[in-house]
Amino acid sequence: MISSHDFNSQWWGGPVGIIHDKDFFQQGMAECQRLLQPFDWVEFKASRGDVAIESAVALCGFQFVDLQVLYKAGLDKSATSQREVPLEMVNATVHEFDLHPSELTEFAAERFSVLPGVTPERICQRYVAWASTLLGKNPELCFEVRKDSIPQGWVFAERTESPRAVNFTLVMTSNRSQVRGLEVYRAALQQFARMGFAFCQASFSAFNVPAHNIHALLGARFLDPVICWIWVNPRHREIRT
Repeated sequence: MISSHDFNSQWWGGPVGIIHDKDFFQQGMAECQRLLQPFDWVEFKASRGDVAIESAVALCGFQFVDLQVLYKAGLDKSATSQREVPLEMVNATVHEFDLHPSELTEFAAERFSVLPGVTPERICQRYVAWASTLLGKNPELCFEVRKDSIPQGWVFAERTESPRAVNFTLVMTSNRSQVRGLEVYRAALQQFARMGFAFCQASFSAFNVPAHNIHALLGARFLDPVICWIWVNPRHREIRT
């Protein structure tokens, strides 16, 4: 009932798991602990509402680490109604990205920062690796955002079940950026509107106040949030508080 999270395992350097079904916590405590033991840490996400499950999650030793806010934004309102952003969108099919963790702005309110031994540098390494995976899947939906030939940020998107929607899976800004994060998002929204998409969707941490403000300004419609918990194996030192 716990599946291996291959990507996080590679980044972390040890076995990492993810629980997809809340029924996992309806087993006895001893059985839950037995299933958790092979992993260094395990993540579980769920919508708010089932108090019994939330109590069981805590009793199993999971700690609340984040609240992810999901949203949708219509590109006709968020993008085309705004002034044109003077930024160049360079597609990954035209220019091969050469990302390095040292180029990135540190990620605010990052839930993985609570893991033992994880530094801002290691988090940036994780996102560069994730970006590489997304580039391999949908290079036509990945862009480097430039101003005067200088990278301001990067957008890595994926297709959804709807041909009219695009998922803004990962947006990163450069630590040399000369523009606000809002402008990077606006340029991306306008690009995807030109490509024929009607709306975008994604999520961000509720503790990332700048991201919340950006999406509010872009006319995002916020959906039900998702709670994130992490269990860390006792063989590692405890989660930082």
